[in-house]
Amino acid sequence: MMLTDIDLSEYDDPRHYDLENPLGAEKTFFLDLVEETGGPVLDVACGTGLLAGEMARCFGVEVTGIDLSAPMLSHARDMSGDLPVTYVQADCRDFDLPEWYALAIMTGHAFQNMITDDDVISLFRCVYKHLQPGGHFAFETRNPSASALVSSCSRTFYRRLPRSEEGAIICSIARDYDSSQAVLDYKVWRENTETGQERVSGGRLRFLTDDEIRGLLKRAGFQLQLVYGDWNRDSLTDYSPEMIYLCQKPYSDM
Repeated sequence: MMLTDIDLSEYDDPRHYDLENPLGAEKTFFLDLVEETGGPVLDVACGTGLLAGEMARCFGVEVTGIDLSAPMLSHARDMSGDLPVTYVQADCRDFDLPEWYALAIMTGHAFQNMITDDDVISLFRCVYKHLQPGGHFAFETRNPSASALVSSCSRTFYRRLPRSEEGAIICSIARDYDSSQAVLDYKVWRENTETGQERVSGGRLRFLTDDEIRGLLKRAGFQLQLVYGDWNRDSLTDYSPEMIYLCQKPYSDM
């Protein structure tokens, strides 16, 4: 079954997405994790496959990337060459693959697209059933206590993207935060300074607390191992920018 309630408009332009979202410190974190756990690896919400390709290139492990966005996956396939990476269009809450994995990852804050507890539990249980006994799952979400969760319904400057062959891009954003649901709705305008062409997209993000995530992981059967506050593996504090979870499927589940 393909679930389509997630707004995918942010992912219609893969090249500009990569321009806005290059790999950062998370690259070293996840490559170190692959070195520690081995493969095969499942990359959930893999996007354009930047990280999936790096994992396959550096360690020769087989990687399966799943994502809902057809344009992102098409771009990923074009960039993967002969690397041992397979891309599958699938909903992370409802997929069925023929392999068990030593490691599953979910990054790029894709976890925050899970808007309800049912979404999260479906994701966790689906990942869980695809892990080998003793397999690991790592993902991150922005720390709500360190995030500026305020509404700004008027359009305000967000950032200017580096100049490309198509010109510079000016980004502006409007935000509407619902504190009762811990959900942020946003709308982004991207204007090309040379052509005047403007692209508009948006989405929804949920900001779960650490306690809430721990409870949902337990419900899905995972054993939580560590929670980090940044990509340097520092301990989580109220001021940490990230909440990075490393959990495990018990060996007893065989």
